[in-house]
Amino acid sequence: MRLAALAALTAAVVVLAGAAATRASQPFSPALNVTLAPADPGVHGAVTVATSIPAGHHPLDSVSIFVPGAWQVARGQDVPDGQQVGSVVMSADVGCNGSVENLPAEQLIDVAVNDSAKKAEWTTTGGSWTFNLVVDALQGGGHEIGGVLANATMPVPICAPQVVNITIQGRSTPGNYPVLTNPTSTGTYTWSAVYVSLGLGHLVEVQDTVAVCVCPSVPDPDGDGVIDEAPCGGNNSNPNLRPERIDGAFPGDDDGDTLINEPLPAGSLNYDCDGDGWTGNDEKGIYGAANTAHDQDPCGNNGWPSDLVAGDNAMNIGDFQSFIAPSRSDGSFNKFGHPVPDPADPNIRRWDLAQPSNGVIDIADLNRINPGVVSSATRPPMFGGQPVFFTNGGRCPYPP
Repeated sequence: MRLAALAALTAAVVVLAGAAATRASQPFSPALNVTLAPADPGVHGAVTVATSIPAGHHPLDSVSIFVPGAWQVARGQDVPDGQQVGSVVMSADVGCNGSVENLPAEQLIDVAVNDSAKKAEWTTTGGSWTFNLVVDALQGGGHEIGGVLANATMPVPICAPQVVNITIQGRSTPGNYPVLTNPTSTGTYTWSAVYVSLGLGHLVEVQDTVAVCVCPSVPDPDGDGVIDEAPCGGNNSNPNLRPERIDGAFPGDDDGDTLINEPLPAGSLNYDCDGDGWTGNDEKGIYGAANTAHDQDPCGNNGWPSDLVAGDNAMNIGDFQSFIAPSRSDGSFNKFGHPVPDPADPNIRRWDLAQPSNGVIDIADLNRINPGVVSSATRPPMFGGQPVFFTNGGRCPYPP
């Protein structure tokens, strides 16, 4: 039962807390964001458990993820040893010198289970450190997936800021064996994680909700890379008519109304009129604009919100990492964890991707372009719904 697991963790911290008392003066406030894709009921969706800890806080020692009972988690014996079942990505201040490093991504591999009490065991490979996760079925339903990050293989010393993203695949690769199965009923489910700080001075439980929904398909009948055509003034059955564009790739009358470069029609704010995966409201907020003109230009840093690092007209790892690096002079992340607006960074609004803004750059903003999250931004219509990171080098199909 989950309460028993929490009690065991609490006891372990209490026993060792005396030796760590002097190190508990730092705070420990991990943030949790859980995403699911695809989110349809009964399918094998991938779950990403993203944890972030701000500078000046204790880094992580260990984590236990509590999976709701409606999810099915495969037994180790049902997935051949050596199959990849997920991945782990981490960045932190390695060396505690104020410089944030991105550790090489680690593959989570299914390994043999030698303890009958364990349901499955996964371990990382392909990077510079080893992280073992043990899957236990809990009495009364649900699962606990836990492991210790601060083991003998972890680079030391290590300090916050720290981000750890654990992705558990719906199916293994390359064998396509089921690993996770979504609940069969739609609804909102609560995931939780229990974190222990390095030095064992803190134990914190954090929760996040995940929606399981019937996700409708969004076809593009005329194949022009725009789906929301009718509300934007286009025609979804004629590839020669599209919502009016103002970029150089489409210099004439695009929507057939005899006007050139006119504004989008009223009522188009909640639609993606240029096919870049972002709505007019999204782009107004991100660019701090008075109108939706940015939703008429799908490429380049000033038209495509995903293209954060200007100059390459692409969405790639550089854009993703720009949230973290280079670190600031105080050791904090480049953008992540900072307020919007930020007196120290007049351009930070550009990274405020999760609209409407909540006043801080956090995991929700980073996940808007996270390749492990399936969304309109990571698989936009202008890429035919394919993942941007792995299609044409992430380069926009039109000039900037």
